[in-house]
Order: sequence, then structure tokens, then C-alpha cells
Amino acid sequence: MCGTSTSVRRGLAGGAGNGTGQWSRRQLIDGTRWRVRTGAPWRDVPACYGHWSTVYGLFRRRQRAGRRAQILAALQACADAAGKIGWTVSVDHRRAKGSKGGRPPAFDPAIYRLRHAVVRCLGDQPVASPMP
Repeated sequence: MCGTSTSVRRGLAGGAGNGTGQWSRRQLIDGTRWRVRTGAPWRDVPACYGHWSTVYGLFRRRQRAGRRAQILAALQACADAAGKIGWTVSVDHRRAKGSKGGRPPAFDPAIYRLRHAVVRCLGDQPVASPMP
């Protein structure tokens, strides 16, 4: 167990009095976690986590106060101390990711002649490239 777990719990607990009325702080935090995990709009947060505006309000207050960054830093420090994080950075070229770009296909005179022969026959109509 890491010594920072107390600070993480303290960061989740927040200050005294949450002012949320019928919703527990745990429900609101779970609503924030659901929204971040799914990527859904705030208005789509299920009602079991509280009203969406209440969940969003708690999220924004904690974000402005820097609590999320503090919790993340504490969790990373704990995992790093336990040797559970590898800080290896891998930077791939964009061609390795499968994105467009990179080097164009090699020039093939036979394909060039074929394509332009078809274009000359059809006039200005667009022609799909007969690339293999």
C-alpha cells in the first residue's frame, strides 16, 4: 500500500458540506467517471448519478481547484514507487500509424500511358486511376 492513498482519499472527499442535497458525493464522482470513460455529452449522464448539471458543477469546481491534477500526481507517484509505471516514450512516424501522407507511389510509365490514353478517349470525364 502506498502512503499517498490517504492524500488521494482526502482529494476525493473534498471540503465540508457538498451542497448537493439529495445526491451523495460518491454518486456525483461516479457520474463524472462515467462521463469521462464514455465520452458522452454531459446531458447524457444517467440520472442514477445525479442531475447532469450537478455532476458537471462538481467536475468543474474540482478541475478549477486543481484536485484532479493532484489526485493524478499522487496516483502516479504511488505506481512509480511500486515500479508499476514504465516511462518509455515511443514516437512513431505518421506512416507507421497508417495516416495519409508519406512518399507517393513510384512513377510507372506504363500506367501513365494507359491512364492518359483513357483520358484522351473519354475527354474531360473523371477517370478512376487503373493503379493495381
